[in-house]
Amino acid sequence: QSALEHAQNALILLQEELFNGLDEDGSQMGGMGMGMSRPEPPKDRIAVLAIAYHNIGVEQEFLKKFEMSLTSYRKGIQIGERFL
Repeated sequence: QSALEHAQNALILLQEELFNGLDEDGSQMGGMGMGMSRPEPPKDRIAVLAIAYHNIGVEQEFLKKFEMSLTSYRKGIQIGERFL
């Protein structure tokens, strides 16, 4: 359980670093408008984010939270497919 909590905290920190100020769909919030957009996050940090989702999935699987682990694995895949 402790490892899962650490992995979740790492995920939160990464999400804040990479996506602070973005809507859920990845578009800029708060009116930058006029064609201005936030630059794509660095690919190496996106890779770390996908790994964080994988690590959470591993810990959930170990705790026999199988549905939650599948969801975490899928989120890691979605991040990779979208940004990498």
